[in-house]
Amino acid sequence: MSEEATVQQETAAEEMVEETVTEEAEPAQEETAADKKKRRTSTRKKSGDTMTVKKAEWEKLNAMNEEYLDAAKRIKAEFDNFRKRNETVRSDSYNEGIAQAVLTLLPVVDNLERAQETFADLDEGHRQGMELILRQTMDALAKLGAEVIPAEGEKFDPNIHQAVMQIEGAEGQETGDVAQVLMKGYRIGEKVLRYAMVAVVQ
Repeated sequence: MSEEATVQQETAAEEMVEETVTEEAEPAQEETAADKKKRRTSTRKKSGDTMTVKKAEWEKLNAMNEEYLDAAKRIKAEFDNFRKRNETVRSDSYNEGIAQAVLTLLPVVDNLERAQETFADLDEGHRQGMELILRQTMDALAKLGAEVIPAEGEKFDPNIHQAVMQIEGAEGQETGDVAQVLMKGYRIGEKVLRYAMVAVVQ
């Protein structure tokens, strides 16, 4: 075999080896590209799953937040109502206590006013002392908010007066006028503590 023929055979063999290597490499490259695509798809799926999980968690947390907010609003409303009720109860209790204190003092005032007719028979010192006691008692009632219900000379009002008798009217008096006050009535604001006991012109 000549040297030229030997070179040609070697060249042909090398070309066959290159073709074989190329043919074997190409599927590997195609497989690698497919793997990359598969990996990207898998990554997107995983990423999508992660986003879905995060959204679900966010919705759950948001629902819990709304629930806690509603509960806080309810508690605040209940506390406001409780505070208002408590203020009303405290105010009513205070006013009721004042009313009871005044009612307890009224018999003392009645007796002092009845005794006032005899003050003139006392010596100067005793008379001034009794008048001072009566005045201080009336001042104490006024500080508690109590006032005498107007009666004598007024038209009879069943809301503040209690008629215990009817009498002939004096000159200038008309039917239904209060002719005489038998016992003074007292009130605090619009609340009547004791009705004025009166005699009414018939």
